[in-house]
Amino acid sequence: MKESLTNSLKNLLIQWQNDQLTTGEVHRRAEELAEEINNEKEYSRTEPDSIPAEVIQQLEILNHQLLIKKDIPAMLEFLNTQPGNEAKGWLVWETYWKSINFNERKRLLANDPDYII
Repeated sequence: MKESLTNSLKNLLIQWQNDQLTTGEVHRRAEELAEEINNEKEYSRTEPDSIPAEVIQQLEILNHQLLIKKDIPAMLEFLNTQPGNEAKGWLVWETYWKSINFNERKRLLANDPDYII
């Protein structure tokens, strides 16, 4: 699963970052990708597939998770985690999310129709 899904996710994120896709389009495409892989397996954080699985899960609910374009570099960095470094990649990923002020995000996105607040 990892390589093809990882590449699809990277392309999706880069298109969003470059304003080739709107937030709503990214959300819809992520939902479609998630349906295509239909992967309900739980992964250990030491498994390479855990990383793209996490990113697709976050993107398919980005409207609830309040993901924004500012998060793209962190998602790309996470997707670029080298094999064997998954535990470190997860630590960096979780540290990033703990640093976000979600109350501020809620305020900024309150009137954006692409988000559910």
